Amino acid sequence: MQKITLNSQDTPFTIDMYQTFNGDTETEQMIEYYNEENKTELDYDDFYWKFNKQAIANDIANASVEYINTNVLDDVIKSVKRADTETYSPKFYNYQTDSYDAIYTIDVEKLRSIHDFSLDYGTPFAEYIGTNRYVYKTATDTEQIEWELMYHLKCEHESNETYFLDINEISSETMHENTEMKLITNK
Repeated sequence: MQKITLNSQDTPFTIDMYQTFNGDTETEQMIEYYNEENKTELDYDDFYWKFNKQAIANDIANASVEYINTNVLDDVIKSVKRADTETYSPKFYNYQTDSYDAIYTIDVEKLRSIHDFSLDYGTPFAEYIGTNRYVYKTATDTEQIEWELMYHLKCEHESNETYFLDINEISSETMHENTEMKLITNK
């Protein structure tokens, strides 16, 4: 067994929080509930909002790892755990998304017996590697295994609707738990 650390951006199991903060659904629900309870017609600008984004990201990352351990383990991937690092949130979402590092315990022999990792033109792995052939060929064995594990995850465990539904449910719960909403009284 070998331990390989991957960033969630390199897997089908992302924790993109862009919609969590830009989709407005959670804040809209909180405002709607407030208006129903207090018989008011206030909107977003009538409140002071404070989000504990780090706590929300950590909860979603933990849910992602839990999903993987429950639904993704196979003959290659034996276990997954969060690395002892914080979640990462980009300043801008143009080219990156929120992510976390996870440590995969894998059976490398099984991984290499399931997939053809040849770089011959036309092979699926060579197509996956694309223009990074030289990087792969000159990489250390551990770096090559990282590429191979990413390929395995893409082929065998492409993220599905169930994953996103589970993550969205956790996202909704943690958003409510980690959001402070106060009425602005001197408007």
